[in-house]
Order: sequence, then structure tokens, then C-alpha cells
Amino acid sequence: MIRGLGAATLRELRQLLGALRSAQRPPGLGDLPSLIRSSGLPVRCLGEPVAALPWTEAVEHTAYRSVQEALTNIRKHAPGAEATVSLSRETPDGPVLVVDIHSTRPTAAATATAVRIPGGGHGLSGLRERAELLGGRLEAAPQKDGGFHVRVTLPEPRSAKTPASGPAEPQPPTT
Repeated sequence: MIRGLGAATLRELRQLLGALRSAQRPPGLGDLPSLIRSSGLPVRCLGEPVAALPWTEAVEHTAYRSVQEALTNIRKHAPGAEATVSLSRETPDGPVLVVDIHSTRPTAAATATAVRIPGGGHGLSGLRERAELLGGRLEAAPQKDGGFHVRVTLPEPRSAKTPASGPAEPQPPTT
């Protein structure tokens, strides 16, 4: 009896979690304007309107999280800096979403009066892992101008359907 009740409870919990997950779409490219407006930073946006392109939910969410983390890091570590967010689509070997976030050198006045915001220190490494899981990569480095640059490249999975191309073509076996 207890075993049956436990199994039934677990089934109901799984159904509830499934319903909650399906009701909430993770943020994606279409949510970037709102994220940028609410960042509290002066942000310039460049690039193509890539939000209209048919990226998978995982690619869009990873791009969103990458911009979110980079803007958070600018706010925390480079007070007074300005940011540039650029999105582009490249096609070297298939569609690739490229997200570039660059910050200028922080201002001395803002740095002197900045309040230290604690963090876990795992943001960029977590984003690198997320990008790699999708077959992409994350590069992050200080720049000669005193700013910082984050670049995330995220390939569209080959099996994804797109309105322009239809299903992916099967590849001949290589020998």
C-alpha cells in the first residue's frame, strides 16, 4: 500500500513538473531587448535581426544567458563601462549564431565608488560548458583597450528543420 501510494505520488509530481516546464518557455533572442533595457548599462546593439531566424530553443537560450552573464559581469567588474552587443549569423559549415559582447574600460570615478557585488565565480565557465554541449565555443579575454570581450559561437544542429532549407540532407558515409 505504501509503495503504491509513493508510486502514484511520484507520477503526479512528474505530471505537475512536466506541465510547469511546458508552460514556461526559457528566454531567447526575442527577449534580449528587454534584458538589455533592464541591465542598467549603456548598451549599443549591432548586427543582424537574428531573432527572426529559426534557431533551436537551446541555442536561443544559451545566447540569451551569454548576454545576461556578460552584462552582469560588466556591471560587477567594470562599473561605468559601456557595452556593445552584436549578433550575427555566419555559415562557414552551416548556420552559426555569433554573439559578441564587448565592454569599454571602466571609468576611474565609477570604479572608486563601486559597491562590490559578490558572485560565485562560475559564470563564464558555466557558459563555456553550455556552449560546448551544443557544439559551440565561448572565448573571453581582456582587450588592449582596457575592456573585455566575450564571443560565443553556437551552431544550429544539423538535424533541425528550417523553413528555408527543410530537413537536413543525409550525408554520405565517409571512408
